[in-house]
Amino acid sequence: MLLYITNPEETHPQAIELLETHGIQLVFPADVTEKLSEIEAVFIRSTTQADGAWLAQFPKLHYVLCAAVGTDNIDHSVCQTRDIEVINAPGANSAAVAEHALTLMLMLLKKIPHHTQTIREGGWRDLTAVNDELKGKTVGLVGCGAVGQRLARLCQAFEVGSLIGYDPFANTQLLKTLGVTLTDLETVFRSADIVSIQVPLTTHTQNLITKPLLALLKPTSLVINVSRGKIVNEADLIQVLQTQSIAGAGLDVFDQEPHPNPTLVHLDNVVVTPHIGGFTTEARQTMSVLPVQQFLKRLMLTN
Repeated sequence: MLLYITNPEETHPQAIELLETHGIQLVFPADVTEKLSEIEAVFIRSTTQADGAWLAQFPKLHYVLCAAVGTDNIDHSVCQTRDIEVINAPGANSAAVAEHALTLMLMLLKKIPHHTQTIREGGWRDLTAVNDELKGKTVGLVGCGAVGQRLARLCQAFEVGSLIGYDPFANTQLLKTLGVTLTDLETVFRSADIVSIQVPLTTHTQNLITKPLLALLKPTSLVINVSRGKIVNEADLIQVLQTQSIAGAGLDVFDQEPHPNPTLVHLDNVVVTPHIGGFTTEARQTMSVLPVQQFLKRLMLTN
């Protein structure tokens, strides 16, 4: 079987070694053009837009391996029509993304960007910029899957006041053991000091967070987004940030990547990172290896 790896430089060597050890013939970008009609599997990352036109290049395609948790970059309807199986890496980066969400929270609460800039400009302690603690805060989790559950555990260690969550597909009993009280989306935004968003991008979650919900937040509230940019309406978010209707936002994802809205990223009450929540040594290895392991099981080459 021929398998095309779109980003070999970002694919962990262990994944490549597993494929080669089990007799999978690998095709790399330099040689793909002459092999298009023979390729039966592709190994992509979330940066590859595997839409109908892209998938049509491979007439014999049976498998799409994706080194990611989210698969919104793949046209699932085309895959279903063509009987192409999508194999991703669920949960592979949950620790990394949860830690990143926590980092964004703390950077905002401790006003790290402001204090860093003060020192760089030759100043010292700014007595008008007093930090806040995570302890005692109400944290709202929009999405209570693997990342949300991990984040709940991390927040408990900081002795947060309470954890509330919204997730129509949540494991209610498990969340109860983590101290998370499930409620509706409006209550999360109305009650939380910090709202952290970690849901997959689907037709149901796109533009989920708009002005009516943002208007429910307290002036001291923070919004964290480590899922996908299109889940939050950026124009509405910019407006509440510019008017300081909320205290700030920590964003790892944007509507337009890799060129996010400059107005948003230059706001003083925003902390931004370039979609690196899952960009850790450990998560990158797991996200490469896990789809390969599942693929090999499908071919009955491993147990």
